[in-house]
Amino acid sequence: MIEAARPTAPVMILDEFLAAEEWRQLLDFTFSRAEHFQPTQVISNDGGDRLDHDTRRSVVMFEPEWVRELFAERLMTFFPQILTGLGHPWFEVTRIETQLTGTGDGEFFRAHTDNGSEAVAGRTITFVYCFYREPRPFSGGELRIHDTIFDNGGIRDAGAFRDVAPLQNQVILFPSGYLHEVIPVNCPGATFFDRRFTVNGWLHR
Repeated sequence: MIEAARPTAPVMILDEFLAAEEWRQLLDFTFSRAEHFQPTQVISNDGGDRLDHDTRRSVVMFEPEWVRELFAERLMTFFPQILTGLGHPWFEVTRIETQLTGTGDGEFFRAHTDNGSEAVAGRTITFVYCFYREPRPFSGGELRIHDTIFDNGGIRDAGAFRDVAPLQNQVILFPSGYLHEVIPVNCPGATFFDRRFTVNGWLHR
């Protein structure tokens, strides 16, 4: 029998990323802003945004300032360890971008990269921080990170992949050029508050 290839995409996971009172504050803030979330869009080849429900279904709220500041401070505290863990060469971080995303029943994000157009070419390391109310009201929603072949400016799926379950107060980091996707979430009959929530963002060079 031929063994499946083991995934080799660089991934780093940090558990208990926020203090308990911080993630609780984040959850309360998210719940209090339900009406501020809007359908997510995808980035077109020309750098513009467009709705594409075949590629991505979820809701998003952009750049709450205190959330960005909290994650920027924490991520830069761990920055040397992040680079070491990913085997990534040093670079100067010029910007940290964040957004709040909620993914509900049947929602997903198909395989994509985060820096494939000129408008977002500076994205270098992607992070996905998971949080939700307890007990966890959904299943699915794994982050699937694909081994990716880089060839003459293009990319293609190498076949192997790693699924990372969305666990409370955990942040997942990987290079932004790697193909990745969100597996569909399952929480039938659920409300906004039962979604798989993430703070996802990017360290720009």
